[in-house]
Amino acid sequence: MGKLSNDASYPLATLLDIPSPDLIPLSPQKYPGCCLFISQSLIETLRANLPCPPHLVLSIGSGNGFLEALLLDQSRPSRSPIIECVEVASLRATRKHVPEEVMHYVDGTRHLHQRAADATAWIFVYPRDPQLPIRYMKEYGSSRVETIHWLGPKADWQDFEKLVRNLGDATFSPPTVEDGFLISEWEVYGTVSKHAESIALSKVIDSL
Repeated sequence: MGKLSNDASYPLATLLDIPSPDLIPLSPQKYPGCCLFISQSLIETLRANLPCPPHLVLSIGSGNGFLEALLLDQSRPSRSPIIECVEVASLRATRKHVPEEVMHYVDGTRHLHQRAADATAWIFVYPRDPQLPIRYMKEYGSSRVETIHWLGPKADWQDFEKLVRNLGDATFSPPTVEDGFLISEWEVYGTVSKHAESIALSKVIDSL
């Protein structure tokens, strides 16, 4: 099964059952099949923070694809992020809002997918295993990734933040939290960014 290349446009016409971002309230709301509380402000902030084409965004643990579908800007396809998704194979049937051709599957929650090496940004929403983003950082942190977007409970974010700091990896800056009423009061949208020097080194290595 072929996947989207980094210089491809996202096939908006093939998206399944896309909810309209215009109908998403400004205040965070819960939606069926989605752990995260979502607001219009969150969608706008994520869109602004994610890289534009031709760069790839990989959503790791995408579930039914509700958030990923919302992030696609149908009014400006050329600016809409190119998003591919990773999910556990046993949860294949939960996919509702994104087409099968953008999906990648792993055997379990502890397994990694090599497509992460091609993505400029990773998204983790309510990762079941708090160590999963850390394992991706260890395995693929020196590749093209520049920013990790983490969304989930505050308690889990605190654990993840400690794990990142304990890595002692000079490749990435310390985790930061996005300000604003984007999700519920007990959730966090945090990011981990690669240092500019590390980004430059990754690009040199990628060009060899």
